[in-house]
Amino acid sequence: MQLYLDFYNRSTTDTVLIKQQMLAGTFSVEAGRTDTIKIYLNTEDYINQNYTISSSYDERTEEIVKPTIVPEGYTLISSEAGELSATITRLLADDEVEEIKLYLPAGAEYSTLGSPTITKSISLLAEEDEDKRVTVTSGNMMFNGLNIKYVHFEGIDFIPTADNLFANAANTTFDIEEFSLINCTVNNMGRGLIRFQQAGDFQIRNFTIDHCTFLSWTVKDGYAFIVGQAGNNFYHNFRLTNSTLYSLNSNKPLFEPLAGVETDMNFYIENCTFASNNASASYFDLRSNSCLERNISFTMKKCLFTAGDNLNPSYGLRTTATDNFTSDIQEIYATEGWATTNTSNFGEVIPVAPKSELFADYEQYDLTIIDKDSPVYTNGIGDPRWIK
Repeated sequence: MQLYLDFYNRSTTDTVLIKQQMLAGTFSVEAGRTDTIKIYLNTEDYINQNYTISSSYDERTEEIVKPTIVPEGYTLISSEAGELSATITRLLADDEVEEIKLYLPAGAEYSTLGSPTITKSISLLAEEDEDKRVTVTSGNMMFNGLNIKYVHFEGIDFIPTADNLFANAANTTFDIEEFSLINCTVNNMGRGLIRFQQAGDFQIRNFTIDHCTFLSWTVKDGYAFIVGQAGNNFYHNFRLTNSTLYSLNSNKPLFEPLAGVETDMNFYIENCTFASNNASASYFDLRSNSCLERNISFTMKKCLFTAGDNLNPSYGLRTTATDNFTSDIQEIYATEGWATTNTSNFGEVIPVAPKSELFADYEQYDLTIIDKDSPVYTNGIGDPRWIK
């Protein structure tokens, strides 16, 4: 223990350190007790000084600080205002930087990401902590580049300030090998997740969404969750797993018609929960205006559909007659009131209890399964994060 002997000069209001001394040996510490300590000013002279312990060790509170371990290849970014946006802008402009890999510490709040145009591979990875999520406020992110190997976002709660989280600018072209959203939330979108409608060549070879939540987006102007227009098919292998999509009022499909698409497509959808409050919602429109023959593969397993009262979907799945279409659809469930008149191509849709009996609070977006006797619970149907 280090003891300090100070002198306070009242005329100058300065405190002068006269002596400091290490207190050695074993001694007890008791709160409120006054002890007299002999402090030597030199080898012979000393003074007696009274010290009172104001608190004991047991009365102190301790906080376990978990060190932030930055994964290899990543750079830790502080949450100071504008830091994330400024870093991305700087790295995009640096010709010597081939890829951007940024690590976001748990609990960080990034005020704005702006609307950057991504021209090279990028990964934003948030530190894992169940109690401290990373939030990023963002406008439309755009892409423009022919050799983007990956675009990866993981562990982030996005707060969109624009109609879509991703959109394209006019006269842009991109080719992305891997696009992935993992363990992210995107709430209150104005239109949907992603929208590319300007003319151009847009390609996402592998499109993955896993353990993500999209809640309470209010679709305006009739836009879909994922939309590609102007004859562009910007995704080829699409994988959607362990996720929830809850739309307030969309009467458009999750996937917009892709006019003139001439390329093959593969869809894999498993353990997802789809909710909509529109009475004529629709889901997967894979049609093409092209008469060319395409190979379309569609797999959907262990999914749950639910909606507002008296929902009669316009359709579940649409394809083009000239397609070589193969499907594997199994264990599809829907809450009572979700009509199956126009979803025959889903195969058998197994009815379960109405949403008021199945979910904790459907209106407040809490889709926790409370009916533990329901096959949804026992068979692990829908987003597994609601089965607790």
